[in-house]
Amino acid sequence: MCGKLAPGDRLVQRQLASSLGVSTIPIIEATRRLESDGLVVSYPNWGAQVRTWTDQDTEDAYLAREALEGVACRLFAERAGRVERTQLGALVQMYHDAAIQRDSLASTEADVALHNHIVHSTSSSTLIRLVESSCILTATLFNARIRAASANIQADPNVHETLFDALTDGDPEEAERQGRAHVREAYAKLAAIKSNGG
Repeated sequence: MCGKLAPGDRLVQRQLASSLGVSTIPIIEATRRLESDGLVVSYPNWGAQVRTWTDQDTEDAYLAREALEGVACRLFAERAGRVERTQLGALVQMYHDAAIQRDSLASTEADVALHNHIVHSTSSSTLIRLVESSCILTATLFNARIRAASANIQADPNVHETLFDALTDGDPEEAERQGRAHVREAYAKLAAIKSNGG
């Protein structure tokens, strides 16, 4: 998710296992998960490599996430109880703190945890699976683009404030609108990195 491997890089199981200090079994399992998430492509009798994404592929991934995120936010507003809303506030704060400290890895992890919490609070197993995969995919694409462009993009500590308000105010339609807008804004930042020399 942090974009250490570039598009087209080959995933050599023994090398990865050695560098991570594990056997090849978890590497094989992880590669299969990455392939199902759309991040890796496998070829018979050759192995796997990091998928190369076109601009259209990336835009399509964000459009899919926008739709999924909107539904998840609508259902959160309808179904989440006091405990889930309190936990959401804690995750918003965690992201804020990481962004203030300019810790890009921690802010990315907090962002993914926050969006996963939203969808888990819907209790929809199908939506949970789809949104988790979509979150991992778009976060990976975003970080890889930043690394490739050597862009100095700092996370906005307050990026979740409007979304949090919409999710906790109890209006499902507004929650869906803000959920979709949140993803659109993330894609706009990604496109700006490309146009500014990425």
